[in-house]
Amino acid sequence: MPIQIEAFVNSDDVFVAWRSSQLIPDCIGFELRRKLNGKVDIMQNRVSFSSGEPDPNKPEASDTSPIRRYAWTDHEPNEGDKVSYQAAPVIQTGNAAPKVDETQASLFSNEVELTGQISPSFECYFNRGLVMSQFMSRYLKGDLSSKSLSNFKSSLNDEQENKIRLFLGGDLRQRLIDLLDATNKNGGHIFLAMFELSDGILLEKLTALGERAHVVLSNGAHKNRDDDENKAGRATLKKAGCDVHDRMMASGCLGHNKFAVVCDSRQKPTAALSGSTNWSPTGVCTQINNIILINDASVAQIFMDQWNRLRDAGNDTPKDLVAANSQVKPAKTSTASVDVWFTKSSAEQEMDAANKLIAGAQQGIIFLMFQPGGSSMLDAIVKQQATNKNLFVKGVISTADSKQLDKAQVTLVQRAGQQVQQFRIVQPQGLHGVGNWAAEVMRGQFLHQIGFAIVHSKVIIIDPNGDNPIVITGSHNFSASASQKNDENMVIIQGDHALAKAYAVEVQAVFDHYNFRAVAKSMQEEGKDVVTVMKDPKSWQQNWFQGDKALELNFWLGAAAPLAARAAAASATPVAATSAAPAAAIVAVPVIAPSAAPRHPAKHAAAAKPAKHARAKSAKRAPAKSAKPARAKSAKRTSAKSAKHARAKSAKRTPAKSAKPARAKSAKRTSAKSAKHARAKSAKRTSAKSSHRSR
Repeated sequence: MPIQIEAFVNSDDVFVAWRSSQLIPDCIGFELRRKLNGKVDIMQNRVSFSSGEPDPNKPEASDTSPIRRYAWTDHEPNEGDKVSYQAAPVIQTGNAAPKVDETQASLFSNEVELTGQISPSFECYFNRGLVMSQFMSRYLKGDLSSKSLSNFKSSLNDEQENKIRLFLGGDLRQRLIDLLDATNKNGGHIFLAMFELSDGILLEKLTALGERAHVVLSNGAHKNRDDDENKAGRATLKKAGCDVHDRMMASGCLGHNKFAVVCDSRQKPTAALSGSTNWSPTGVCTQINNIILINDASVAQIFMDQWNRLRDAGNDTPKDLVAANSQVKPAKTSTASVDVWFTKSSAEQEMDAANKLIAGAQQGIIFLMFQPGGSSMLDAIVKQQATNKNLFVKGVISTADSKQLDKAQVTLVQRAGQQVQQFRIVQPQGLHGVGNWAAEVMRGQFLHQIGFAIVHSKVIIIDPNGDNPIVITGSHNFSASASQKNDENMVIIQGDHALAKAYAVEVQAVFDHYNFRAVAKSMQEEGKDVVTVMKDPKSWQQNWFQGDKALELNFWLGAAAPLAARAAAASATPVAATSAAPAAAIVAVPVIAPSAAPRHPAKHAAAAKPAKHARAKSAKRAPAKSAKPARAKSAKRTSAKSAKHARAKSAKRTPAKSAKPARAKSAKRTSAKSAKHARAKSAKRTSAKSSHRSR
């Protein structure tokens, strides 16, 4: 049976997963090939193995340093690029030289295009706010002192955007700027309800709108009504003639919205913007955040009505506002149903609605959360996983409830009386003392020097490949306080597969990034050598046929044979004696595999991938200048590889499932020739290429 392979995409990343029907004997990993705008190349493993020691500073092509995974996140393509992938096992029998086995190679996957315009009604964008990462360690040149971090934070709000801001802000930053510029150019109006508004660039764009910028502005994080975190931004807007309405919340309550309504010149609503992003330098750059733009007049009107209610409420939360918030506002777009909720609500009605959907999950639930505390929604996720052992559950919580968190293991060990399996839910942290990996900004340093939020997105994705894919997002922290005390919004979108998959790609990338660090820290605390478990070239494969890794492939590729049957098939397959590994290694290796995708350790430079490709091309080179000379050469060479998205239309590939045998053979022969040519090119380039994406 041929290897099954499929690619999934959002505006910034491509996630590719593949699966074999059984363990591949003597497989030491995969050569992964990418067809980018019609050109086939061999992808690099972000960690090399040729020296015998895993080395994140000398990435190599995956034919010589095979990828020891059945899944991979590709950060290199740009918005507008069209890509597909092929996986070919690399076999090493005994002490023989490794060799790619073309007879077992997959066909090329489905072709996907990177775009924020996920479907007719929805756009979604993400930033690259991973300060605890290898690329930031290199950018800071190893100086993780308080002064260095303070200077870095200050630089994010310079009058002129610098290269690291462009990179960290990613597509999210660019879409916000484009949205404000387009509104201004078209003579439109924009209505905002904001928790924080301090980003200099976004303030500049708003002041250019003058009286056509209408802002309900809260006092941010505060001690009392007179304490105003947005004092400077408020004064700037008022001086420019913007229409500003103060919403000064009492102590313990937050005006936590971050939504916008885009209107035409007659103030007719046309689109609504929601998500987790505060309009501050840290919100745009140093926290993991998302925005969703809903291009639907009926949804926009729902948010416009709420803006008017907040304006009229002033500094209070009257009973009529609570009553209105406690009722769902439904709408239908061309691709999905949309339920919009607002808070403060009277009895956590919005959380009850979400919990009912969580209880119906069939394939999986993945999520990003900030500070859910004693959340009924997180409890519902854990309960559903306990009820359905075949449910794939993974998530990252920026700061978990200390009463329910085993800090030494960095995992939640109890939720609602249910045991949570190790490393299914992780808390962000940096990396220290692991082989040749650079020391990173640690959790305590970030919270003290940068800000309170590491992962700030509030996203739950349910069954993205199922019959009823669901995305839950907005400003709501999925916590009781968000429901009982704050101004919030929660948007529940059902039925749009493309949107759910795009969000799932983001969650998978963030989880993989922090899961690697959680496992490494746990092993260090247990006195284990993190690097040693990476060296065994054959034991890595077993975990992908059982347990969490098999569930992960089922989540992305659809259910395979029952797990018990797959495990039996795996154990019955002859494997070289050297593939046996200690029980502890079998658990750790696939999770800590150094080829697992980190989150954007440079996107070939330090710039965002803006909607306008020309700007992205020049901006992307930025961090390479601050890196070592070898990396600078790599950035120049790699950026040349990034073709303009108008270039070279890629021929669509026939899916492997529908290909007739004769065509499949022909496709394999063709791809083998292409791969051979690509390997020859890659071999020449490998020494010059130093990937920015190693952990």
